[in-house]
Amino acid sequence: MKVVAYLRLVSDEDTIRKIHEATHVPGASIKQTKAHGGMVWNWGTPYIEINEDDIDAEINALLLSYRPLFPVIKQQRNDNTDFYLEMVTHYKSDEEPRGLYLSPATISLLSEAGAALDNDIVRGAENYKK
Repeated sequence: MKVVAYLRLVSDEDTIRKIHEATHVPGASIKQTKAHGGMVWNWGTPYIEINEDDIDAEINALLLSYRPLFPVIKQQRNDNTDFYLEMVTHYKSDEEPRGLYLSPATISLLSEAGAALDNDIVRGAENYKK
């Protein structure tokens, strides 16, 4: 199993560009993608690989590292902006999926950020590339 995580915002181009400029996150990216039959803009922090034996602590550390940006993001976002902690969990074909536990402290940080959690599951981690 391999887990990667990052913070992601989805909105219109102007909002995403404003957030990108206001946050100054090294390695952050913006790009246009398809979603729900239309085009949307994404802003994302760099991916980090999460230790599968300590997912909660590492997600908590990720959120704490970006915590100073939460007010900046809240100020720049609009009603059409979605904010996520994006996790992608890659399983080998012969592995069984595992549950996910997040502590109250981590859930509180997500709430403070106004962010949702999206945990995508991908089979075939044999082909996983960083």
